[in-house]
Amino acid sequence: MEIVITASEEHGIWTLNSSIFPENIATLKLHEKFGLRIIGFKEKVARLVNKCRNTILLERQSENPKFE
Repeated sequence: MEIVITASEEHGIWTLNSSIFPENIATLKLHEKFGLRIIGFKEKVARLVNKCRNTILLERQSENPKFE
C-alpha cells in the first residue's frame, strides 16, 4: 500500500479509490490503516452463486500540499 500511495503522488494522482466486499474485514482494516475512508457502498454490483453482492467504497485523498 505504501508503494501504491507513494507512486500515485509522484505521478500526480490525488485520489485513490477502492471497492471491497463487506465481509472482507482484514482488507477493510488494511485500507483504513493507510488512510482510506469509507465513503459509501454500491448495491448489487456482482453476482456469486446466484446471490447479489454489495461492495463498500473507500477513498484516500492526498495530504501532499502540492495538490491543494
